[in-house]
Amino acid sequence: MNISALSKQAVRVALARVGLSIRRIAHEEKLYVLAGHDPAVPLPAGTETVLRYDNPRLLELERRYRAVDSPVCQHTQWRAELRPQAMDLRYFRGDNAYMWQYRRTRDFTRLRYYLYARYIRELDQRQLLGRKLTEDGLFGCFTFSFDEMPTVSRDLLDSINELYFLDRHWNLFGRRGARLLDIGAGYGRLAHRMLSATDSVERYWCIDAIPRSTFLCEYYLGYRGCLTSNGGRAVVVPLDEMETSLQPGGADLAVNIHSFSEMSYAAVEGWIRWLERLKVPYLMVIPNEPDMLSKEADDTRRSYRPIIERAGYRLIAQEPTIRDSDVRKLFGVADFMFLFAREAGPA
Repeated sequence: MNISALSKQAVRVALARVGLSIRRIAHEEKLYVLAGHDPAVPLPAGTETVLRYDNPRLLELERRYRAVDSPVCQHTQWRAELRPQAMDLRYFRGDNAYMWQYRRTRDFTRLRYYLYARYIRELDQRQLLGRKLTEDGLFGCFTFSFDEMPTVSRDLLDSINELYFLDRHWNLFGRRGARLLDIGAGYGRLAHRMLSATDSVERYWCIDAIPRSTFLCEYYLGYRGCLTSNGGRAVVVPLDEMETSLQPGGADLAVNIHSFSEMSYAAVEGWIRWLERLKVPYLMVIPNEPDMLSKEADDTRRSYRPIIERAGYRLIAQEPTIRDSDVRKLFGVADFMFLFAREAGPA
């Protein structure tokens, strides 16, 4: 046995003592991990000519956002994503900063999604899963198929879960003419799902301080037929139009899904002050962890909940994102969903 083989054997023995082992990653898994997306579903015709870093619309947004003088532009975690070529724009629904999906072996990940999908199916009283809301795997999204359930993804399951939270505590499906504002909307995941699931929403505004996100959101919601320009109910607001696009009293609910946790304290404060000026009565927040902590440039964390409370918001509902403790532990999430209100009265 040569030195190399002895070294490998020693490593295996050491790992075995702490309950770990080494195995060769399958070719399929290697492609997923390295590429960060699932290439199984072909891209729509014309995608490659639009989702490019030299697209004039993206270049225009980048120029305009650089000129914005606002605390919401004090980026921390997303600073790396602003670098050119930080991700393949064609596969924006893959495993990336917008949504973590595929972090372990295929079999283990598939088991996790099976448990999560079963959990969602049990709470799905309106039978959204597989009917009103489906998953086609476009743009690199990782999907999982099972014999007794429709094809699922993290995008699909998280969205349904969030819709039911809002229905339990804000009567989402029972409202008429609701107007929502999505801060840190990313590529428009929740907007697409909410507008597909219910007619109760009259207008859905999406805004993001990252020009790439605004660009992708415009493209994706346009592709899904959600934009007002093609008969839908969604509006993507460029950052430099935030003060003119919405008027006080115009929005009923603001949502922030994971993005406050990726911002500086100053950026969160900038957004909350904007909501205060707009007199938005309700605010839904999902942090990346049980506590509401910002992400500072020096990697320190700071609680931003006092900012929300100083703006007059009071907590009216709080739940783990997955209420079943066993599924929550096995799926590996520990975050919570919060709903705040600024004024008295029924939701």
